[in-house]
Amino acid sequence: MIADSIPSPEGEAVPGVYAYRIRDGKKLWEYRAQADCDGARGETIVNCETKFGFSSTPLIVDGVLLAATLDGKLFAFDGKTGDIKAEIDLAKPLETKNGVEARGGSIDAHGVSAGAGRVFISSGYGSFSQTPGNAVIALGPK
Repeated sequence: MIADSIPSPEGEAVPGVYAYRIRDGKKLWEYRAQADCDGARGETIVNCETKFGFSSTPLIVDGVLLAATLDGKLFAFDGKTGDIKAEIDLAKPLETKNGVEARGGSIDAHGVSAGAGRVFISSGYGSFSQTPGNAVIALGPK
């Protein structure tokens, strides 16, 4: 799997997630990222028109590819088909267990990890003209 940008035939970067079969390099599926700047979201996300691709390392858990975006979204893709199982917008104020104010933002670098039956997302990355935040989100089974 590749999560970031690949060059188009015209040589332009095409941000997204791309799955290839290692044996022969055949592309199995792709998801091309697009800016989501409608309404208030466009005002909330720093450089929304250009900061929307996948930059953090993707993670596969039980056949689900988890990939996060520079505009603060977490995607769960079926690893075999590329079908979107879930899309969660984390670039917003978030409710916390301890009552401390938290806000998600850009997800970059080491944004998604797993352990102890949970998936952890570090949301808020203010470097490189991205959307700051201060949240670590833990997701797990209900």
